[in-house]
Amino acid sequence: MRPFSLLTALAAGLLSVQLAGAATTDLGNVVQLDVGGRHACAVTAAGGVKCWGDNTNGILGDGTTTSRAWAGDVSGLGSGVTAVTTSRGWDIGWPEVAHSCALLATGEVRCWGDNSLGQLGIGTTTGFETTPAAPVALGASAIAVSAGWAHTCALLVDGTVTCWGYDGESQLGPGTFGSSPLTVPGLSDIVQISAGPARSCAVNAAGAVKCWPFHSGGQDGPYDILGLSAPVASVSVGGTKTHICRGSLGDDQEVCSKVTRFLDHWHACAVLTTAAVQCWGFNGSGELGVGSTNTPVQLSLVDVSGLSSGAVQVSAGGYRTVPLQYSDFAHFDEHTCAVTAGGNVKCWGRNKCGVLGNGGVADCTPHNPPANTADPLIVPAPVDVVGPTGIKSVAAGGEFACALSAVGNVSCWGLGYGSTPLAVIAGTPPTGTVVSAPAARLGNISTRADVLTGSNVVIAGFVIGGSASKTIAIQATGPALTRAGIATPLTNPSITLVRSSDQSVVATNDNWTGAANASQVQDSGFAPTMANEPAIVATLAPGAYTAIVSGADGGTGTGVVGIFELDHPEAPLINISTRAQVLTGDDVMIAGFVVQGTAPQNVAVTVAGPSLGSAGITNALGDPMLTLVRQSDGAVIASNDNWEAGGTAGQLQAAGFAPASSLEPGVLLSLVPGAYTVVVQGAGNTTGVAVVGVFAVP
Repeated sequence: MRPFSLLTALAAGLLSVQLAGAATTDLGNVVQLDVGGRHACAVTAAGGVKCWGDNTNGILGDGTTTSRAWAGDVSGLGSGVTAVTTSRGWDIGWPEVAHSCALLATGEVRCWGDNSLGQLGIGTTTGFETTPAAPVALGASAIAVSAGWAHTCALLVDGTVTCWGYDGESQLGPGTFGSSPLTVPGLSDIVQISAGPARSCAVNAAGAVKCWPFHSGGQDGPYDILGLSAPVASVSVGGTKTHICRGSLGDDQEVCSKVTRFLDHWHACAVLTTAAVQCWGFNGSGELGVGSTNTPVQLSLVDVSGLSSGAVQVSAGGYRTVPLQYSDFAHFDEHTCAVTAGGNVKCWGRNKCGVLGNGGVADCTPHNPPANTADPLIVPAPVDVVGPTGIKSVAAGGEFACALSAVGNVSCWGLGYGSTPLAVIAGTPPTGTVVSAPAARLGNISTRADVLTGSNVVIAGFVIGGSASKTIAIQATGPALTRAGIATPLTNPSITLVRSSDQSVVATNDNWTGAANASQVQDSGFAPTMANEPAIVATLAPGAYTAIVSGADGGTGTGVVGIFELDHPEAPLINISTRAQVLTGDDVMIAGFVVQGTAPQNVAVTVAGPSLGSAGITNALGDPMLTLVRQSDGAVIASNDNWEAGGTAGQLQAAGFAPASSLEPGVLLSLVPGAYTVVVQGAGNTTGVAVVGVFAVP
């Protein structure tokens, strides 16, 4: 078990990665968008690009690898962009393949994100780019671009197609392709392209469709799609590409980083000139929209139920998060969406996390129904997406989908949004004159742990110092943790805020969108990424408080509680302590905090375990350990098992933060501004209840 691979899990589903005090508005003035496996990007009317979601290996293009829930600018692309495309590729065992590309009005292409398989086209197959880079030898001749799994294709002004990146199964056409663009043979007079995870297709001026690869009879080049009832206006290729692991997954899924082979699972849909939709390919998730999954693979064209006319655009999505072993026959999370002439959206396929947008429970729980048992998430015929109207285009991604209205607004549904569409928020850093340099202090503080029932719920305590009241935001993340690879998230968390001095309940919340001050929560910039996650925004007098996180329906699972300051530092958050069950593997306890300001801050970090017995806790963690990690580079800057044996024992005693038991760990360090993570686990893989505390020391 390598707990520090969980640092990304702490950040990906949390708004603690956001800027406290950022100005936010609904994203508008958008002219085109695309949704990838875990991120999305949009082109604005001004020709700029804004992206949001997961930011592994810089796929948001802002020069960082910090994830965020709001749409922010891509560096260097403030104008002159006509289209953007995002890779739907993502897999726990090989997450680094995701990338994004933009087409400029000049005919140039810029790509960013991972380049380990040459998908950026810059002549190398190493590293990643957090800001846009130009594919080599392409020049200014592109009129369209499409990102596949770990490859990219561009349509050139002369009607030919060039591709670059991974070509292990001839996704790019016959021959050897790699880190520089090369022409796909056998294609001419092309007017539209779509690069999918395992297949790519193109439409020519006559409305015919050609796709590749095709491995039957040794043919790897483009082949004709036969049986179309009319010429094609556009085609969209979706599906998944997951790898088969060698041997057992074990405790650490990264043993699958070396693969035996890949498994392709694809489907494609086309809008005909008659405004009908026809599809072909895999149908195990109902992604072909024929009303059943009786035929799991359909290589001949089928009509989508209820869409024999009136369709203007179709988008094929697909996603797979768990590496497969030879013995696994797990379901793939594939779906498709279409826009009708009336401006409505219809979706079909597997409704993982509410990605079909038709309301109801957004079930993100990984599960595979027993053999011969119907999967309750599969909806094999088109259903209406609830809410948005006047839609001109839809993008079916991996875990979520988004729609663009005719007036330029963007709404999304699925993981991070819930089963009905919510508006996407655009954010910018705070503006105004800084009158003085901010003092060093603890800012955003969050803890990830298993939320159980009874006395084993998660309890976060915090103290507001100073003499003035302070406005804070508290949020609990559960379902959205699936995006970070957490297999058993708390599906319906709730928060109860209690004042410690008299144990009175200050506020409670189950779903933040149902709160009386929901608009204040959203305006704060700390609204959870899913509608059924709770949040509280309140102005509190100085003193001690506890935030209790539990399952609203008595459920259990992994959750994150975060406390964030919304106003000035003269009333600081001076400490937080969280009590929770510490398990093993991926279920250790993780506390994150931020040192804000421009100067170092003395911080004490302690873990209580054995001493909790005096408080009546019968299952306390007998021998806790802590590891302090700097999030900017993942460096371990301190670790401790028994505080008396550590190098900061004298400082802890002098400051009054020495743990009560010699078996309990503690450190006191001067930390420069930045984000940090505390990993708490039991020596020898022991388990039990522990309290992790992070304290600002004068």
